[in-house]
Amino acid sequence: MRLFWNDADLRDPFIRTIADTVLTHLERAESPGTGDAVLYPHDVRDSRVSLPDIVEHAERARRSGRRLLVFQLSDSTVPIASPNTLVFRTSMLRSKRLPHEHVLPYVWNAVPDRMRSCESWQRPCWTRGEAPPIVGFCGCPNTHPLRKRVLDTLQDRLPCRFLLRDRFWAGAPHDPTVVREFFENILATDLTLAVRGAGNFSHRLYQTLSCGRVPLLVGHDAVMPYEGVESIDWDDVAVRVEAHRLDGIESAIERFRERARGHRDLSQRILDVHRRYFTPEAFAHHLARHRDRYLA
Repeated sequence: MRLFWNDADLRDPFIRTIADTVLTHLERAESPGTGDAVLYPHDVRDSRVSLPDIVEHAERARRSGRRLLVFQLSDSTVPIASPNTLVFRTSMLRSKRLPHEHVLPYVWNAVPDRMRSCESWQRPCWTRGEAPPIVGFCGCPNTHPLRKRVLDTLQDRLPCRFLLRDRFWAGAPHDPTVVREFFENILATDLTLAVRGAGNFSHRLYQTLSCGRVPLLVGHDAVMPYEGVESIDWDDVAVRVEAHRLDGIESAIERFRERARGHRDLSQRILDVHRRYFTPEAFAHHLARHRDRYLA
């Protein structure tokens, strides 16, 4: 996929991060008319507020015979109802998703290599035994009612190791101690709860995969990353249960255990999925590999 953008337009820190970490692996066009798509130069915090500007940029791209590529890192689930756009967004509802909207995988903030490779975090594979797995979670329980309900359900039914915060990233997302404790919680447990917060998505899905651990993914009208495009067998790397079927959590865990017993190295299998699909370079390769499908 060949993209056109002006560096001078990239004033938003997140879009600059996208350009520096993902788009750098793609071919860059010299003008709007020579690329496959034109990059929208702003992050979209509020879909309703940004929509008129998106429509204006999309019309300019249309006059060049190209689509507008929009990235949205936001908790908003309001559809971006603009013609001639290709949208990748973190948060959306399956029931309201538009055909040109796709999940933006959160391919940043993986576990530091020095932590993942540390021998003290190497755990016996829980799927080879019979004991219930330890479920971890580090974060704020009050960002959405579903999160609080799932945490309460798990504490009543399974061994848990929760480190509960009163704010997002304990109010200090760049504090080294806060970051270290977050990833230590994932590495020291067998499953990590990945359930929606303020937005209908979970950073923990990707962060847990980066640790070689199994996400316990509770879905709520959600769309999976690369759904309908890549053939990722999520049941090989995650325990999945829908929010309206929380009574089936133990059964879902046991089904995963039985399935995983056929894998020689579950942790390595999970790491392979993360490296293949959920790093910045992997996301760029995905866009290039499926260019025709996205731009059809």
